[in-house]
Amino acid sequence: MVLPFYQRKGYGKFLISFSYELSLKEGKLGSPERPLSDLGRASYLSWWTQRIIEYIRKHQGKSFSPQDISKESGIMETDIFWTMEQQGMVKYIQNQVYLCIDTDFLNELDKKAGQPGKPLKPE
Repeated sequence: MVLPFYQRKGYGKFLISFSYELSLKEGKLGSPERPLSDLGRASYLSWWTQRIIEYIRKHQGKSFSPQDISKESGIMETDIFWTMEQQGMVKYIQNQVYLCIDTDFLNELDKKAGQPGKPLKPE
């Protein structure tokens, strides 16, 4: 929880990053407690979007799966799928699933996701 006078200053995403970093150190996948408030859902959607886009950019031209994204980011696969669907990154055409990774599209999503939050130094 971030108190109102500290909201929109990057502390929420910092706390999310911190919790996922702890999960990765423990070798576990992370997920927020549910149900999420409207602001919590928006914050996590933004943070998850940024981490997924970061992963896709890092592995551009390589084959990867949602499991790979999950292992590196600590985000549960269900949260990855939900985020991709919410952001229009997944398209279903004739019983086939396609991932939209067009650079311009990803840049637009990244821009909509807002600032990355306060930097976290895992060490």
